[in-house]
Amino acid sequence: MVSSFDVDFRQPFNRFKLALPSLVMPDLELNIPWFGIQILDARPSYTPFTVSGINIRGGALDFKPGPVRLSVAGGQVQRAVAGSDTTDVAYRRWLTAGRFGFGKEEQTHLYLHFLKAWDDSASIHPYLGFIVGEDQIDTVELAAPIENSVVSLEGKLSYLDNKLSFEGELAGSAYNRDSRAPIFKNELIDWFPTAIFQPRITTQVDWAARLGSEFSLGSTQFGLEFEQVGWGFESVGVSFLDQDTRTMSVNFSQMFSKPFPISIDLTGEYSQDNLDGMKPVRTNTQTWTMNLGIYPEKFPTFNIGYAPCIRSAPEGPEGLTDEVDDINQTMWASSGYSFNIGERAQNLGISFSLNTTDDRVNSRNDLISWNVGLNGGHEFIEMLSAQWSAGLNRTEGADTSNQFDTGLGVTVSLWENRWRTSLDGFFQTTAGSPENRITLRLNSGLAVFKSFAIDATGQFIYYKAESADEDYTEFLIRSGVSYSW
Repeated sequence: MVSSFDVDFRQPFNRFKLALPSLVMPDLELNIPWFGIQILDARPSYTPFTVSGINIRGGALDFKPGPVRLSVAGGQVQRAVAGSDTTDVAYRRWLTAGRFGFGKEEQTHLYLHFLKAWDDSASIHPYLGFIVGEDQIDTVELAAPIENSVVSLEGKLSYLDNKLSFEGELAGSAYNRDSRAPIFKNELIDWFPTAIFQPRITTQVDWAARLGSEFSLGSTQFGLEFEQVGWGFESVGVSFLDQDTRTMSVNFSQMFSKPFPISIDLTGEYSQDNLDGMKPVRTNTQTWTMNLGIYPEKFPTFNIGYAPCIRSAPEGPEGLTDEVDDINQTMWASSGYSFNIGERAQNLGISFSLNTTDDRVNSRNDLISWNVGLNGGHEFIEMLSAQWSAGLNRTEGADTSNQFDTGLGVTVSLWENRWRTSLDGFFQTTAGSPENRITLRLNSGLAVFKSFAIDATGQFIYYKAESADEDYTEFLIRSGVSYSW
């Protein structure tokens, strides 16, 4: 993926990746199912506390011979970026990670994970001067370079042909807030290998744990999970992690097949933050989600849901300076209908959602927003079809706004659907304010052989806003090659 959005003063946006989940290619007489590889921009996924959701510009290898599992990954996860009044600063950051254990990931297993990340303190000068006006120089002090090591033991027990399972993870992290700080010496930790982690006077150490269970019987599924993360637990291998929290969740889903498919999904979550009193208030949050889906044949499908979220701070330390007491409610409904006119497929859809926020501490935060959308797809001839969409989003609160969205596209299919090309255009505008966004997207895919295909996408975005000094444009190209076996 290549885009004009990739510039030196931001984190990388372009992506280049070659991924082979297993080396089994009958056409090439290659049969190594226990070996996988990702190179250039790799996205390995280990556990929620070690490596998950980040891009590693380097590579990742995965070995799975028999009951053994060995994975390694390494590369750059953050570009060195000089700061300005509008740009976040960052040191060049490197990361290595690995796991070793026994058992298949989806079955009973036990894995040991390790991660080490460090910033290159020489990649950016400690202070950066830049021009902010005529004969005027401002100075920004950058964030300190960090070091981070994480060790995790993760496992799963599976019973009844994988219908009942228990899984958990216990992780510990050591984090240096400034890798330039003096080394911390103590006879109790002098034995610890500095190649794994070097303790300093800025070091913080903490833990995280999760435990869950799932039960599946036919079309019925039920799950429980508990998770706690300490305030000082840090893992730069994870894209997002709530710290200083305790969370308990439950989920249930049921699918009925008669008289026609009906799905019921229920989830509930209760969480607390500020467990160690590092903030002026402790917040309790309850979130529930209920969804019902009805899918009759030859009739419109229907989906409806409701999700309340309640936040409160009933108890807090003496001298409480902040209060939390609000209710956020989201309701949604959608319907779709697929039918034929002659031999040509048609589909129509409608959706509606409503979101309300009732803040009992500060009524200025009260909010009501709703969205209604229509969409459709129509096949005219065997090789030509079109799709369209339209929507309105209205927000009422301290400020009121109306946002309109429209989209129109055509798709051409040739050579018995082996070559498909689509051109889509989208327009978004906000009433009463000159904020407009236009997106044009061209996508083309070609099945060269039975197992070999290529795909390319080009996208152009134009954005104009009253608050922006200049119009914004972006150009993006994404291409891919796939081989299926």
